[in-house]
Amino acid sequence: MTFGDSVVEVGNNDYLPTIFKANYPPYGRDFADQKPTGRFCNGKLATDITAETLGFTSYPPAYLSPEASGKNLLIGANFASAGSGYDDRVAALNVSWKQREAAVEKGP
Repeated sequence: MTFGDSVVEVGNNDYLPTIFKANYPPYGRDFADQKPTGRFCNGKLATDITAETLGFTSYPPAYLSPEASGKNLLIGANFASAGSGYDDRVAALNVSWKQREAAVEKGP
């Protein structure tokens, strides 16, 4: 099981209404299939390397992904979400950002 923020995020935010996403290039360019994976890095995370070191042949899936079911959950699940925080100020930042975007779209 993995809990955390963007340092260990593997794609949960692809399934959440948030501005913090890593599902576009250049993210993932050094990963096996060179496609964005939801990870905020070019390739493997420390949690991926840990899973390999422990002998797993795949990485724990993002808990919110369709792959997080059945036998895939036997290796664990990743609950990390980029932009998550330990206090209300992080949530307030996300709300403030969305209010700003709405104001810009609305115009003067």
